[in-house]
Amino acid sequence: MSIFSTPREQHILTEVLKEYLTDLRTEILDTDDEKYRKGLEEKEEVLRVILVKLERRFSAVTESEH
Repeated sequence: MSIFSTPREQHILTEVLKEYLTDLRTEILDTDDEKYRKGLEEKEEVLRVILVKLERRFSAVTESEH
């Protein structure tokens, strides 16, 4: 099951996640509160896994179109 109706939607979500992860990394590095940093790092880890899955799926979809 996919939440995307088009490859374009998937591509846009992938790009948004990449941008957010860059900002999140900056926030993690600038955070002094250890508990808050740990929560941000956990969020980052989950989002990176999602991003890898999206990129693999996007790659598979674009390859099947050729």
